Amino acid sequence: MIGAEEISRISGDSPDLLAELDSRGFLLSPGETVSEFKERIAKIADSVGAIERALEGGREFDLEGICRLNGADMITPGIMSEASQATRDEYGFELDWAPGFFMSRSLGPLWGGCAILIPEACTTVFLIRSVFRKKRRWLFYRRDELLAHELCHSARMPVGDRIYDENFAYRISPSALRRKFGGCFRHEADAILFIAPVFLLLAVQLAVTFTSLRLPIFPFWILALAYPCFLLARNHIAARTLSRAASNLEACGVSKPYAVLFRCTAEEIAKIADIGGSRDKIQQWMRGMAASEARWRIILLRFIPGSPTEWQDKTDQRTIS
Repeated sequence: MIGAEEISRISGDSPDLLAELDSRGFLLSPGETVSEFKERIAKIADSVGAIERALEGGREFDLEGICRLNGADMITPGIMSEASQATRDEYGFELDWAPGFFMSRSLGPLWGGCAILIPEACTTVFLIRSVFRKKRRWLFYRRDELLAHELCHSARMPVGDRIYDENFAYRISPSALRRKFGGCFRHEADAILFIAPVFLLLAVQLAVTFTSLRLPIFPFWILALAYPCFLLARNHIAARTLSRAASNLEACGVSKPYAVLFRCTAEEIAKIADIGGSRDKIQQWMRGMAASEARWRIILLRFIPGSPTEWQDKTDQRTIS
């Protein structure tokens, strides 16, 4: 975890330190100043430190009333590092500071793991099924894939975007099926609206079969298929937008386009996708963003060829305020 001395050095005159923190999963929020970022990082450090102190001496930590955690169940750094290669290669970060735990209490028969957000502390805690303590695979889950997925959610939390969040998290899955369709479910309501009409169809079918009730079944089939079709169409549009945006960045010589997009809001992703493959137009737009946001100056510093020397006069890389 980041220490007090390192936090004290965070300033507008330390772009290299800000870039290093970005590589460790401490992303700047849209419109966030460096001083606000510094306060948020200090809050995260305090929160993680409080969890570690609470677990000292065999004591337990109450996680938002969901469960009680103990130090013996903490995921070791070696296991957490299994997920690092995928996030580092695709999105340019390696997050090692968020605490994770093996959880013996199941949240469902097919539950593999999740990340619990603690809003007031600006941090997350990872929970994965206790079977992964000794096994790398369980049913259709892989331990490294599960951790990498939740690390993506944790790192991208400051961006505040739900539209592409699942697309990014599932994009690094080794499963082609999950890469293609994983982004369908963005909210809890999506799952409810997906399954509720199916149960309604089943209930009507049973009533028609075993009672004297006579209802046409066809409208209920339409209702059952409507929301899945909507989810597929929405996911397809999002995936195409991401692909166009990545192609446009590649045309500008960006070697890791998805690492740049990972740090963008939904509006910015749509803008990059719509600008077209004109190198000058995209560079001009990014210069404008970097002139007003520290987040974009760090993006340019880390991922855009020629930064900061080529664009230094426009983005003022020496002082990031």
